[in-house]
Amino acid sequence: MKRIIPFLLLLAFGRQAFSQCTPDNTLQLVGLYPPDSLLPCVEEGEYFDEVIQFKNFSVISGASIGIPGNFTVNWVRIDSVRNLPQGLTYTCNDPNCTYTTGEVGCVNITGTTNAPAGDYYLGFYATVEVDLGGTPFQVQADSQLLASNGLGYKLTVIGQGDTCPNDLYIPPVCFPDPNLIEVGLYPPDTLLDCVESGTYFDEIIQFKNFDTIPGSAIGFPGFNLVIVSVQLDSITNTPDGLTYTCYNPDCFFLGAETGCIRISGYTTDNPGVYNLGFYATVIVQGLANPIQADSALLANAGLGYRLTVISAGTQCPNTFVAGALSVNANSPPFACSGDTLPLSASINGGVAPYTFVWSPGSNLSNPALPNPLLYPGNPGTYSVTVTDDNGATATDALNIQYSSAPTVAVSDDVTICSGASTQISVVGGISYQWTPATGLNATNIDNPTASPASTTTYTVEASNGSCSGIASVTVTVDNSPPAAGFNTIPNNFTVAFVNTTTNGTSYSWDFGDGGSSTDQSPVHQYLQQTIYEVTLIATNACGLSDTFINSLDLSVGIAALSGENAFSVYPNPGNGIYRIKAKQTVVEEMIVEVVTLHGEQVFRQLVSKTNEIFSLDLSSQAKGIYFLKITQKNSSAIRKLVIQ
Repeated sequence: MKRIIPFLLLLAFGRQAFSQCTPDNTLQLVGLYPPDSLLPCVEEGEYFDEVIQFKNFSVISGASIGIPGNFTVNWVRIDSVRNLPQGLTYTCNDPNCTYTTGEVGCVNITGTTNAPAGDYYLGFYATVEVDLGGTPFQVQADSQLLASNGLGYKLTVIGQGDTCPNDLYIPPVCFPDPNLIEVGLYPPDTLLDCVESGTYFDEIIQFKNFDTIPGSAIGFPGFNLVIVSVQLDSITNTPDGLTYTCYNPDCFFLGAETGCIRISGYTTDNPGVYNLGFYATVIVQGLANPIQADSALLANAGLGYRLTVISAGTQCPNTFVAGALSVNANSPPFACSGDTLPLSASINGGVAPYTFVWSPGSNLSNPALPNPLLYPGNPGTYSVTVTDDNGATATDALNIQYSSAPTVAVSDDVTICSGASTQISVVGGISYQWTPATGLNATNIDNPTASPASTTTYTVEASNGSCSGIASVTVTVDNSPPAAGFNTIPNNFTVAFVNTTTNGTSYSWDFGDGGSSTDQSPVHQYLQQTIYEVTLIATNACGLSDTFINSLDLSVGIAALSGENAFSVYPNPGNGIYRIKAKQTVVEEMIVEVVTLHGEQVFRQLVSKTNEIFSLDLSSQAKGIYFLKITQKNSSAIRKLVIQ
């Protein structure tokens, strides 16, 4: 029996408001069903609700996990499905999304999206437990590993009102055959393919309408009446699950007009012959009222028909004559570097079952499938050869070329104050889509204004018309005030204040004696021996401030090192090489220290008594301001050093 849709077995495939995810235990081959080329598109702004059936793989190639050989799969747990169009979510029939070797399951994808139109290649990420010689071993399987075992898939998003491009399977098209001469239904029901239980049925029935009717059929014997029109009101006794549509939307046909009816769907009704009941409204020339024609009347006029339902996997008793075998190799119209591409083979004619061989097969997930995946970065010519059950073969080929994705560049990461705005930008494409939309004044321009309430990373997809690239920029929202603080280095009444504030940009000092400063780390000269309360107010770029207050005890004086001008430092400012010279002979050892403005010690040395103390080399330090402190017993002196 011919198969209109191979492997499409009892799928929850209709656009119901709430699809029920119930595994189809009749699935035999590893993979996802229906093929993504047959799945309805996701229309922007419209609720999407589809069920994807699958059969889990039972063996995994060790090469894919770095171990030679093939290994039995104990179980697979789907951890995440990535790259779903925004707004769509998935649920598994198993609450934990865990499936044992060879088990069948299903995933229900639902939601509403406004994501940009295009193909979304789903990234399945899972934990796989394999049996390594009796020892369970778990590996993290990414999308490509699962795809190589038949679990690769894509969703196609289209704009509102657009036509779904999933046309790799072209269903029968109901176009009337103008060459029909005799009244009747074609093909004869004895040649029509059977309806296999659980398998999608989709057939076109052509007909030529009758133009006269015997008067005896409606109580006017001896006359042949002219038919003006026939409107098909219903077809009864169809197997449960099958529906019909007419070429004319209202199933209205003129006398002698040719037309067609498409019957499609699934059924699980009992096997047998179903004689269809045609009921119609007939307008007869010369009669004021229409005639309600029943099945017998139409059958007598040549419009009787039957369908034959058979059990799954059994032979159709109808005399079906297969046409010549042909195959069309298909791929998406656009291929971008980095894409995993679904290939497919569409068959016409021949006798099922079919076998497939794709060549070259080294870059394909499985060259024996009708719809393998081509891994990224493998341009060239790929051919598929199909062999039917009678040994007939057909071959077709396609050429894969990749378009380059745009080089996407975004503005630098930026920090803003709470409540402020900043402009972010991108170059490299001709159209853009930013996510998330939170805090943006627009999501489809190259330079939106961002006003997030909290730190946000914005991702932009830039398209050049055929391919796209992604980049991101982070807008950090600074809500934190500075943390003010300082240390002191006293030298008699001269005190160096070392600022230890974090996240500050400006400073206000109150030295407690009426003096003040806005320097980062000032030096202040006090006049009296007492205790001073020093206040530092630190402010950051966002206007937030913090205050630090500390007491400075100068009530007990420390003698200066042999006087305020006991030694000199030169050249100062300098390039980091300094000479330190005592005014008189130093008879005690001294400790020489150098610290940064933040109190970090960068130099310390014990110096023996001498009249010229020594040379100080700070050339390896960064340019800036430092403090030199010389201590001898209980006295000390401080100088400011500047490295230019």
